[in-house]
Amino acid sequence: MLTRFERIVRWFLFSVLVSLMPLLISYAAMRLENIQAPGIRVTADGGLLLICTTVAAGALGELIPSGRGRALEKITAAGGCILVVMFGTLYYAAVKSSAAPNTRMIFTTSLLLLAGAISAGLSCLYLSQEGLADAA
Repeated sequence: MLTRFERIVRWFLFSVLVSLMPLLISYAAMRLENIQAPGIRVTADGGLLLICTTVAAGALGELIPSGRGRALEKITAAGGCILVVMFGTLYYAAVKSSAAPNTRMIFTTSLLLLAGAISAGLSCLYLSQEGLADAA
């Protein structure tokens, strides 16, 4: 059985960083071409919003089978992930349906949502180990 730290590192490497790789590679390619504001251009289509939803949903999936111990903390962490998933998908739909989206706003919102997804996800993973340790 993996330790709490090992589970969090595994989640961060394979759920967060691997999911971000296409955007990071696009960003690096734009930097090589001296394209202005590559961060804004990479996030302009709303792709980071979808990555945020998958990161949060994956962490939520780890928390669900972990038992009832520390229920209030688990409900709070799960609520954070659910808010990220809901806001990310709804905002993505708004971005896609907009005729002239504000790309700077999409960039800022996407980064804030990514921070929320990672923090809520870390909370879910931390708390998911609690129930597993009690069951073992």
